[in-house]
Amino acid sequence: MKRLFFLMYMVVGVCVFVSAAIDDIKFGRLDTRDGLSNSQLLCILRDSRGQMWFGTPYGLNRYDGYRVKTFYSYAKDSTTLRNNYIDEIYEAFDGKLWLRQGMNYTIFDPVTEKCDRNPEQWLHEHGVKGGIERLYIDKHKDFWIKTYDQGFWYLNPRTGKAKQYRFGYGRQEFNTDFAVSGFAEFGKSLLVSSTNGELICFNREKGWISWKSDYLRRNGFVNTEDCKLRIDKAGNIYALTTGRIYVRSARPQRWFRSLQDFLRFRGIRDVPEEMNVWDIRLDNKNRLWIATDHKGLFIADRKTGDLRQFLSSQYDESTISDNTLRVIYRDQLGRMWIGSYMNGVNM
Repeated sequence: MKRLFFLMYMVVGVCVFVSAAIDDIKFGRLDTRDGLSNSQLLCILRDSRGQMWFGTPYGLNRYDGYRVKTFYSYAKDSTTLRNNYIDEIYEAFDGKLWLRQGMNYTIFDPVTEKCDRNPEQWLHEHGVKGGIERLYIDKHKDFWIKTYDQGFWYLNPRTGKAKQYRFGYGRQEFNTDFAVSGFAEFGKSLLVSSTNGELICFNREKGWISWKSDYLRRNGFVNTEDCKLRIDKAGNIYALTTGRIYVRSARPQRWFRSLQDFLRFRGIRDVPEEMNVWDIRLDNKNRLWIATDHKGLFIADRKTGDLRQFLSSQYDESTISDNTLRVIYRDQLGRMWIGSYMNGVNM
């Protein structure tokens, strides 16, 4: 099964993206029968060595295309994971993985397979003070850290440059009640969302906050820690909150209070009235992949106006494994990985 899955994703990865049309897609599956420690997927990453990493509520899984190896927490061994819940994975400049585990972070070394449960010490040694509230490592391998007591930090670990954005209410300061809920990057900028519906945009090259927005807070946003940010190649911003998606169109610059309104505005046909969305990603043909709750996977082609739905069938293992999908990840080779709520990962 594992070898078949590896061969299938190599073949399907070619077939899916040859044509711009939304053809039928056959999915490979990987689940607990193949060694995954848990059937629920929370996060996915392909590292610089080509290894796939899957974060679950019960263990960290590494997949090399043939087999799965799982890493767990052991109370009597401080070099293991802090706990077994993995909800974010980032790769740093040195190849080590930074894992968000609930309210805390752990550094995992894929070479030694050992963990450092005190990442604040490493940050302190590089000039960043304070306890980690949220952390993000961008595509340049630079760190962005919101601390509980010292504001927000940018760190370039290769040069040692660290910049602090202090708490306050000025244009280049952070409100004390700004609790980070999501990150997304586009071009030279990093966008950060808060749990109370605020957005802050950092210009990475110039090192300043270029704009702030409280549009979400003024337009029905309900305070929540679950506010994912996604940005497509055109610069459209998707803010995924509980029960609603806000979209800020780049051209023309305007906000939409639902994904459906935005898709219809872009000429997508037959958009369903109800669509509870968990995640959104673009494939390498600039098509929008939409993971939903109970409605499977939708793919929208904004060039042709087509929208196609993919549902699970218990009689066909080449279909998507679950109609509730939680996370979509596009790796460096353009392959799309879809993590389900209860039935493992699809490719």
